[in-house]
Formats: sequence, structure tokens, C-alpha cells
Amino acid sequence: WLEEQGMLDEAIHHARESGDLEMVARLMEKGLKDVLNREDHLTLEQWIRLLPEGYLHSRPSLLMIKVWALGVTWHLGAMMKVLHQVEALIEAGKATLDTDTVQVLRGQIATVHSLDSYFHNQPVRTLEYCREGLALLPQSWTYARGLIMLFLGLSMQASGQGQVAERLLFDQYESRDDKTDGFAMRLLLPLCFNYLTNGNLEQSRQVANIMIEQATRSNLPVMKGWGHYFIGLVKYQWNEMD
Repeated sequence: WLEEQGMLDEAIHHARESGDLEMVARLMEKGLKDVLNREDHLTLEQWIRLLPEGYLHSRPSLLMIKVWALGVTWHLGAMMKVLHQVEALIEAGKATLDTDTVQVLRGQIATVHSLDSYFHNQPVRTLEYCREGLALLPQSWTYARGLIMLFLGLSMQASGQGQVAERLLFDQYESRDDKTDGFAMRLLLPLCFNYLTNGNLEQSRQVANIMIEQATRSNLPVMKGWGHYFIGLVKYQWNEMD
């Protein structure tokens, strides 16, 4: 009943109390997209503690929750180790996994690889993973697709395509009906980074203010924090220390 009412956290709690691990796993797999989209990092960390480690490692969709939990807390080395386990599980269970599940998993995997490649200074490879992730992930995965756009924009700048990246990010942002979700916010994030890199401080400040305003409306605290971070960097460069 709780699941039918959209009260997934409560449903997971009762399933766990009843000892029905299969239902807990199914509800978590169903809810991952929405937890990511609302930037609910605490829930991710709580979820991976609800199931025995062996059970978690038996299903790629469950293990992917652990990948995200490690990623949002910046344990990137551990994140990649677990991601390789996810890839191995998919390969081993291809015959039993439905096509849609595999596609979404591979889209998430490409997203995480784009992050890892960027931080290993491989912008061309990052762009390849970004395009793969965008092709595989449904539009409703706004957080993951936004993360892809972040590293797409940064990598285009790093590989000498800064102006093309700026036009792409602006066009994507302006074309959206909802300019307050995680995807829209992560179109603004690489713009701020790229403007700072080029010394365009006023433009970075303007975009950061938009980010703060929109993130406040949609209650996305992580993106609101990034907006304040960029304002702080700009003020520092302007020697406005107060």
C-alpha cells in the first residue's frame, strides 16, 4: 500500500522489518532514479546498510546504488572498484536481465566512467562516455544526465571547444521547460567553471546567481552550494574579502 501511494522510504522500512529482502531490493532498484534526482545523498548511504553485503553484491542494480553512494561522497577509487563488479555481474547475467534494465545500467556505467576519465585528464575519452550515457539513459534520469552534461562541457573546454560548449549548454538550458531540476542546474555548472577558467568573472557571477535562485526554488541544496562557491571565487578574485 505504501508503495502504491509513492511512499517508498516507508515501504522499504516495513519490508526490511518483515525480513522480505527481495521486496527491499526491488523497492530500492525502483527508487534509485528519484533519490538521485532529488540529490538525497543520505538515503543512498542508508540504503546500502539495509542489505547484507552478500545480497548487495548479487544483483548489478543493487550494487549500482553502492557505486552512486561512493561517488557522491567522493570515494572515487572505491567507486570504480565496485563499478567493475557491476560490469562483471551484467556480463555474467546477460541472459536473465531484461533489455531495458541492461540499457539503464549501461547508461549509469557510462556516466560514472565519464567522471573517472575526466579526473584522469582524458577529455577525449570523457566525451565518448558522455555521448554513450546520453544515448542510453532516459530523459527522466535528470541527475545522471546532468552529470554527463557537466563533464561534457568541461571536457569540451579542455579540448579546445570552449565556445561550442558554451553555445551547447546555453541552448540546452534555454530550451528546457523546467529550469529548476538537476539537469538544468548542471548545465549552468560547467558554464561557471569555464567562465572562471577564461577570466570572465562577471559572467560566472551572473550564472551562479541564477543557479542559487533556481536551486532554492527546487530545493536542491548541493547545487545551491555550488552557486555560493562560485560567487565566493569571483569575490575573491575581485579582492572583496568581506
